Parts: sequence; structure tokens; C-alpha cells
Amino acid sequence: MKNPLADGRLLVLTFFTKAKNRVTAERAARRNEFVAALAVEIWFAHIAPGGEMQRLKQKIAARH
Repeated sequence: MKNPLADGRLLVLTFFTKAKNRVTAERAARRNEFVAALAVEIWFAHIAPGGEMQRLKQKIAARH
């Protein structure tokens, strides 16, 4: 099996700075939006009515 890191194919991005390394609900939502913006395809395993994932799905749908 190939090793993506050793092969130079692994990219790790972070939305946070060292000064803001504590996860809050607001930062988690912004991180999810960032990751969704980079994604080619998005799948949701579960969306609770009125939850954050529903809000994210609606935001993504509005962009497309």
C-alpha cells in the first residue's frame, strides 16, 4: 500500500491559527463550510431537522 505522506500526495489544511485552536460551535461551522467549498462531492450521513448539518446543506444548495 502506498503512503500518501511519503509519496508527497497528502495535503493537510487548517482553517484555524495557533492562537485560535479551541473548537467552538461557530468555528466548527466555519470549518465545515471551508471543507465543503473545497469538496467535489458532499455526502451527509445524517441530518437532524433544524440542526447544523441541515443549515450547511441549505447553504451549499444555495451556492449551486
